[in-house]
Amino acid sequence: MNRTSRGVSWCWGTLYLCLVEPIGLAYANPNESILVERLNGAYHVRLQFEVNASPERVREVLTDYDHLNAINPKIVASQALEHPAANVTRVRYEIRHCIWFYCFEFVIVEDVTALEDGSIIAKVISDESDFKNGYTVWSLAASPRGTLIGYESSMEPRFWVFPILGPIIIKKTLREQVTVSAERIQGLVEEKNY
Repeated sequence: MNRTSRGVSWCWGTLYLCLVEPIGLAYANPNESILVERLNGAYHVRLQFEVNASPERVREVLTDYDHLNAINPKIVASQALEHPAANVTRVRYEIRHCIWFYCFEFVIVEDVTALEDGSIIAKVISDESDFKNGYTVWSLAASPRGTLIGYESSMEPRFWVFPILGPIIIKKTLREQVTVSAERIQGLVEEKNY
């Protein structure tokens, strides 16, 4: 499926979501805070949560690029492609989102930099992605419970988004997926044999 047909699929997908999906927002853990907003066509997500593991352990899970589906089940494939510079890994992943029988897919390629302070910064390679631009920043800081994780992401889709309800649906989906990812990260860092 090429980028244009994915964009058309997204258009129909958002319309379909508007008709069959409730637009509820739920997030209930008082130890975590989350913000999802749309500004100038880009979707911004900020999340902060603690896990019971060392920053080194969390970083190990976040940089297992060939197994990103362990963090987010919507990621159907991921792989480290190359190392264009020191401490930089080019990572490609595919996201598949389905509502009942209707599915749409996105491809994201990023240059991911692992900094000495433990932070991880990813920048979207727009020529190879279904997004015009974007970035993600993971910050890891030791805390009394283990690690305080900060997540910030901004993505501007290349595809057309159905006006009014499309952004609501995207924000709802982002909120749900980042919540699932936070829960999965907590589980993964506690696994002994991950």
